[in-house]
Amino acid sequence: MSWQEAARGMIRLITLAPERPGAKEFIRRASTTGVKVALGHTAADGETIDTAVRAGASLSTHLGNGSHSLIPRLKNYIWQQLSIDELFASIITDGFHLPDSVVKAFWRAKSKERIILTSDVAVMGGKEPGVYRYGSIEVEIFSDGHLGLPGRRDRRLHI
Repeated sequence: MSWQEAARGMIRLITLAPERPGAKEFIRRASTTGVKVALGHTAADGETIDTAVRAGASLSTHLGNGSHSLIPRLKNYIWQQLSIDELFASIITDGFHLPDSVVKAFWRAKSKERIILTSDVAVMGGKEPGVYRYGSIEVEIFSDGHLGLPGRRDRRLHI
């Protein structure tokens, strides 16, 4: 694990898509060294998610965020991750990333013992509404607090 060596043993958490080639072995190796492995950025089927958990994955990163606009209604990666009792789930509860009803359903599925509430605050967090420069792009902070492309209320940025 050359990244771990370069980081002098400081890597504690890795998020990966379990359907990527070599993921199962990577999860197994990383988790045996004490690194927590999380599932994310995924479109994996149920069997692949189950295999990843058996290999040592223990968390779903930002469950529900970045998911496809259309997914199978019953057999999909969100339901699969919610159904596995061993998996913790981190969810962003800022009022923008997940609707309240989804947060409530995820909370009930995972329980307070297996859910991690997190934020996705950006460097611009706390600024007044308006248009700002963020590196090489212009961004807008809207009156409801979310960050997006100027004039495009529907286009949220993930910085």
